[in-house]
Amino acid sequence: MPSPSSRSENHRPHSRRILASSLIAYALCASLFGIQRFSALRIESDTVSVESFWGGFFGWFAFSDSFFSLLCFAALTLLAYRLLRRIAGSSTRVRVLGAAFGAAFGTSLVVGTSLFQTNSVFSCAPLQFASILCAWPFLALLFATLFDVTARGLQFKSSSTPHSNESARSHGSLPQRALDRLRAAKHPALMLAATAFVLWLPAYLGLFPGVYAYDAIIQVGWMQEGHLTSYHPLLHSAFLYGCIDAGRTLLGSPEAGLAVYSLIQMATMALICGYLGWFCIDRFRLGWAGALVTLAFLVLYPATPLLAISATKDTLFAGFFALAAAGIADAVLNEDAFFSRKRNILRIAAPLLFMCLLRNNGVYAAAVLLPFFVWAFARRHAQAASLRATHPDGREAPKAGGPNRLLCCSALVATVACAAIVLGPIQTGMGVEPSPAREALSVPIQQLSRVLADNEGVSQQDKEAIAAYIPDWQDYNPRIADPAKATFDNQLFTQDPLAFITLWARMGLQYPIAYLDAWASMTFGYWYTDMTFPDPATGHPYLAARMTDPSELADPEGYLFIQQDSKLPLAGKLAEAFAHGAPFRAAPVFSLLFAPATFVWAMLACAGCCIAARRTRLALAVALPAGLLATLLLGPVVLLRYAYPLILCGPLFVLIPWKLASAARDRLQ
Repeated sequence: MPSPSSRSENHRPHSRRILASSLIAYALCASLFGIQRFSALRIESDTVSVESFWGGFFGWFAFSDSFFSLLCFAALTLLAYRLLRRIAGSSTRVRVLGAAFGAAFGTSLVVGTSLFQTNSVFSCAPLQFASILCAWPFLALLFATLFDVTARGLQFKSSSTPHSNESARSHGSLPQRALDRLRAAKHPALMLAATAFVLWLPAYLGLFPGVYAYDAIIQVGWMQEGHLTSYHPLLHSAFLYGCIDAGRTLLGSPEAGLAVYSLIQMATMALICGYLGWFCIDRFRLGWAGALVTLAFLVLYPATPLLAISATKDTLFAGFFALAAAGIADAVLNEDAFFSRKRNILRIAAPLLFMCLLRNNGVYAAAVLLPFFVWAFARRHAQAASLRATHPDGREAPKAGGPNRLLCCSALVATVACAAIVLGPIQTGMGVEPSPAREALSVPIQQLSRVLADNEGVSQQDKEAIAAYIPDWQDYNPRIADPAKATFDNQLFTQDPLAFITLWARMGLQYPIAYLDAWASMTFGYWYTDMTFPDPATGHPYLAARMTDPSELADPEGYLFIQQDSKLPLAGKLAEAFAHGAPFRAAPVFSLLFAPATFVWAMLACAGCCIAARRTRLALAVALPAGLLATLLLGPVVLLRYAYPLILCGPLFVLIPWKLASAARDRLQ
């Protein structure tokens, strides 16, 4: 009877012949359809706001009739041929996941390009949709390889001796010594936080006393008038107004109050990033290279210091969101150690509470997490209790178990319920005005507006019914819901919500394509990696680095305006150039780090790796980010600050598959 190894050897040549034939067919099709519509490296030099060598040099590569495309095809063909040797022995689960992710990612690139150009899903020519079939083999191989490495680890030809020699050589290096000293420190997270705070000081001084933009001026104006509303998080509005009012009262300057607010927020974010950095280094046992990359991302990512000194509710929300996500990841990856101490429950519950109070969609994101968390750990607790009852001597009962799991589940449910009660009945009892209904209806408002904007055959009765709710539907902007929803009739909706829902459902059945186009045009920046930021169609910069000007408000009377007084002009100009000019778009590959969709796909790939490795429970680590993504896909516009919580979780999305791959490699060795 032939051994399994001989059967595998006989199977590989056959698989390689199939791949070679497929690649030849692919190269022919790709030569016809072109690569420009699914290339993640596409750079359009005419949209780069900062003139640079890279923008002009790579701009002409965007065309399929470029000679460079032949080099791309040759390189991809060789790469795919090598990847087949890895995939030949993979499981069916890995291959199916790879095929599914490859098809989804290829579709997102082609459809996203169509939406970016025409705001329509189906505006591409048939050959452009056929290019999905061209992209799919390579993308499927890439995803399948990622999943296979996670499931089976990497097999090195050489023995462990070179690895040990390399470790010995690097042991005395400066980065390794620095990491050793950090590990030996009494409070390593505080050391990292202090380093982050010092490195962010130039941004603070350059944009002194902070960035008074976004919704901050509205929040402060309403608080001055005593207008309490949950339209903006009351906790953040009170904190921001309290600092500015204290500076105006005690120091005679609202600028001094904003400076104090910026310092407090920057220190808080430095502590959070320092903790996250140390958490990744310690829990994932990173070497000096991995530690350096992780810390560089958390501390030197340009958006972090800019948002740390911005008076926006999204900054602190993102920080506590990332803390909660890290606690959940620790619970699923190091279950025994995490649940051995009751106080570890606070590492999830406390940031989860602040997260919910700092943004309303935090409650919805936590609500997505809770069922999966309770199902996973309460079920594990029940299994452990059953085994202890079966084996009272405890010899065969698993180490994982104990009442702390059930206590943690109860604590999280109580935390989210408490936040919901505070944001609901308690605030209502305090006289806080609820948020207008239109804030939760961005997608329906856009869809109904799109129906009227794109279809002349709508009956007069339906036009009047829609216009009664959305008087300014003519101001429809496919990329942002604010113009159309600005005059949405909340009173009419509140009187009979069912009538609006019935109208929306009926029009959706008649015009499903318009509904799909309206939703996709408003949200594709979250799943299209080639999206250009800042999007000129929205009127929003990539990030804000300037104060709100009175000319930006329709009625500036009664609002408090603050002026910037830069203490480090050069740093301020650099920060403003990054925030408003977005020069990173001219850097191939590197620019992907500034696209929200990159982190969304990293999150999805992380979940896919857990499933491929048959560790489905570990996918619970991305349940909270997935819940946030669900709320973002119902939001009014794609902005980096909305996706910033996912960006802060980026190291977790990479390190969780890396840990799975390392564990699989250790089993092989």
